[in-house]
Amino acid sequence: MEFYTYLWLRYDGTPYYVGKGKGNRAYDNHSHRVNAPVGEGRILVQEFPSEEAAFVAEKFLISYYGRLDIGTGCLRNRTDGGEGLSNPSPEARQKMSRAASLRTIPPAHKEKLRVLHLGTHISEETREKMRGPRKSYKKRRPYVPGSRRSLSLETRQRMSCAAKRRQQTEEGKRHVFIASKLGAAARWQKGII
Repeated sequence: MEFYTYLWLRYDGTPYYVGKGKGNRAYDNHSHRVNAPVGEGRILVQEFPSEEAAFVAEKFLISYYGRLDIGTGCLRNRTDGGEGLSNPSPEARQKMSRAASLRTIPPAHKEKLRVLHLGTHISEETREKMRGPRKSYKKRRPYVPGSRRSLSLETRQRMSCAAKRRQQTEEGKRHVFIASKLGAAARWQKGII
């Protein structure tokens, strides 16, 4: 599969993002403005023989579902699609490099930031955390798609204490009560209870 168009779906099955990609782009959360859905079951992928065909499909899907930002539909895309380069030419790379080099912080702003931070002290522990690979990530178990990570006893206790401290409003209690009754009524109609 060289090029494809993908849709990210909400829990109710409606799409919220359309994109064009190759490789692992449809499952990558780092290079998008919106978050990828949890689980591969909410990602639809359609392969295409060429990048141009994938761009055409992306533009069609965005125009079909519409964009939230301009009030035409349900997608969080910020463009009409069909743009971008997966393998830019050396001239295009040079142009992008020049544009990036112009995006620098003005000296006056740098001086304001320097003055703002005068007198602050960063502890050695914080400096160690800022350096190199993060040691805290090494302790985590690797994520396995489809599995649930179990929370430690300490985390569950902290979550329980926080939930007990929260004060629920009378209206919130009424909504929970109504929802529980509706749930019981639905279960009764299905013959579960």
